[in-house]
Amino acid sequence: MSEGIGASVKRKEDKKFLTGKGRYTDDLNRPGQVHAHFVRSDVAHANIKSINTKAASVAAGVVAVYTGEDIDVGGPICGWVVPNRDGSATHEPPHPLLAKGKVRFVGDAVAVVIAESVNQAKSASELIEVDYEELPAVANLETASSGAEIHEGMAENRYFDWELGDEAATDKALKSAAKVVKLKVRNNRLIPNAMEPRSALAEYDDLNDSYTLHTTSQNPHLSRLVLAAFMFQIPESKIRVVAPDVGGGFGSKVYVYIEEAVCTWASKKINRPIKWTADRTQSFLTDAHGRDHINNVQLALDANNKIIGLRVDTVCNLGSYLSAFAVAVPTYLHGTLLSGLYDIPAIYTNVKGMATNTAPVDAYRGAGRPEVAFMVNRLIDHGAKQLGLDPVEIRRINLINSEEMPYDAGILYRDGSPLILDSGNYPEALEKSVSTIGY
Repeated sequence: MSEGIGASVKRKEDKKFLTGKGRYTDDLNRPGQVHAHFVRSDVAHANIKSINTKAASVAAGVVAVYTGEDIDVGGPICGWVVPNRDGSATHEPPHPLLAKGKVRFVGDAVAVVIAESVNQAKSASELIEVDYEELPAVANLETASSGAEIHEGMAENRYFDWELGDEAATDKALKSAAKVVKLKVRNNRLIPNAMEPRSALAEYDDLNDSYTLHTTSQNPHLSRLVLAAFMFQIPESKIRVVAPDVGGGFGSKVYVYIEEAVCTWASKKINRPIKWTADRTQSFLTDAHGRDHINNVQLALDANNKIIGLRVDTVCNLGSYLSAFAVAVPTYLHGTLLSGLYDIPAIYTNVKGMATNTAPVDAYRGAGRPEVAFMVNRLIDHGAKQLGLDPVEIRRINLINSEEMPYDAGILYRDGSPLILDSGNYPEALEKSVSTIGY
């Protein structure tokens, strides 16, 4: 095809990358710029008894040293919350730009050193003495509810307890089923690893009291909104966010991180541009991780191996703080898709979002959708094995037919609107796949 849908379209962006002429945030420099280096906790959970920055403050090349007590703007927000089963709101504890009073994961920033060079900032940071009163760490998702309190007043280390679907109908289907297939599915935590690490270059303009932030962002508009409206509480017109070549992200560069905000805030304090670029160790510790769910699944089938109900009870590890879309991933981006391609008349899911002393978790590479696709199809294959069926045959019995489109998936959102699949011919796609591979 030469035009229209399916046409071969010549890529426009490759030449600069193939010839080494990409322009990333770390390639940019401003006159008079200085460099930031963050001091991070090497313990997962501890009270901060004291931070001694005196020696670092007078070290060679140091321009400024700040701790959480110096910063007067808010931290990153959770941009999407859900209601609990009892109608109460998601518990959203504050995420300070630099830790105040307590650290909650290895990599939690406690101070920032700003110096004339990167090496001077790193050297001075080694002079900072932090006295920790170490606390028991919570790392096991399945026992997090009985672990040490991570955020004050948050019962059982639980951010939320959410549900979706018809619990009564689903439980009735499970009780009346000829066969119930049970499976525990774990979607393990992962760490993003982009080609280019995160970087920020912040500059303050004292003539019009405004900021410019160059950053490795997949969504500069979101960064500007969060920084201006929720953190600095200034008009959006006072912050310009520029995203040069990003260098890979897969979701991990969508959100506002504390380093970008600290550099932006401090650029006004010292009235000089500030640059920061993560090394690989910092990236592994602090880039928002992905997934980390455990699903306990029950599938109800009748005597003809037709699915009549599905119940999914999920616990998910959201880490030490709630990141921008962390709550949405295992709930509305996961629970609403549990029917997959299958005709399931009764579905119910309960999701508990847990805090642990690990790095925050957020959207990565499909954000909830790959997790549910894996879980449902793993369950269907497991069910086929339990029932002595061919995995293709159990799908033939249970796939949604094209004649049923548009198909009501039987899941209602909180506002009462149903989840509708508009179109699709899944049985035909299955038969073509079976034929193509010579199954």
